Formats: sequence, structure tokens, C-alpha cells
Amino acid sequence: MQLSATLFNYWFVCKRKCWLHAHHINLEKGYDDVELGKFIHETTYQREKKKEISIEGIKIDYIDGSGAIHEVKKSSKMEHAHIWQLKYYLYVLWKIDIHHIRAYLDYPKQRKKLQVLLLDEDISIIEKHLQDIHMMLACDQPPKKDKKSICCHCSYEEFCWG
Repeated sequence: MQLSATLFNYWFVCKRKCWLHAHHINLEKGYDDVELGKFIHETTYQREKKKEISIEGIKIDYIDGSGAIHEVKKSSKMEHAHIWQLKYYLYVLWKIDIHHIRAYLDYPKQRKKLQVLLLDEDISIIEKHLQDIHMMLACDQPPKKDKKSICCHCSYEEFCWG
């Protein structure tokens, strides 16, 4: 089973959120932070001709005129997870023999752009994470709750802690 980049991102944010989302317990619809992120995604970079390109189970926000891929995010608070999500995009492209692609994380509200590279050592790290994610998703129950500072901004907060 090919994982979505969203699940790969959630793995780094919260393993419980990853499991819940994968098992179609989706509480994000109508959640203000998620809606704001969608609005930013839809209203920024209007000059780019191609938006949201789907390939091999990933959805790239856009490809610029030079062929670089971009992922647009609302905030850099979860930058570590965003970086690994973009590395996952590069990994999926690498698996289908598309190499040497430049990739950028764009944070339009912060006017920040970060280049992300897929290093040789990242490939084995990603493959290990994929193995661990598949094992977790095969479990009948979600992982135990783990209170984090980000929980108060999560659409699953009420489900986990309410």
C-alpha cells in the first residue's frame, strides 16, 4: 500500500493522528486551522500555471517554470514534518527514476522559502519510517495519547483529550 504524503507528514507530527487519519477518522473538515491552510494554498502563487499535480499517490502543490516542485504551508511551526513530507515526495519521484529535482517549502505568510534535498542517507531513513508506519497502521487500536504542545491546535484535540 502506498502511503499519502499527508500520512507521512502526520507520522512526524503525531503517530496517533496518523493512525486516526489513515483509518478514516477525519475531524479536519471545517476546522479553522485546516480551512485557513487550504485558503492559503488556493490563493497564493496564482501566477503558477500548474497547481496540485498528482503522481504516484503524492500531490505536489505546484511545479515552477524551472521544474522545481513546491509545497505550500501555512506556518513553519511543523517545519521538521514538512521537510520530511517533501523528502517523501522526492523519494517517490526517485523511485520512478525522476532524479535531481529541486524542491522548496513555501511559507507565504512568513515570506519564507526553504530548499529541501533528498540525501542518500534519507532514502534508508524514509524506508524505515514507511515500514514502521505500515506496522502501526496494521494495529487494531491507535497509539496511546501523547500530550504535546501542538495538541491545542489539532483538529483531533477534542477526540483525544475531550
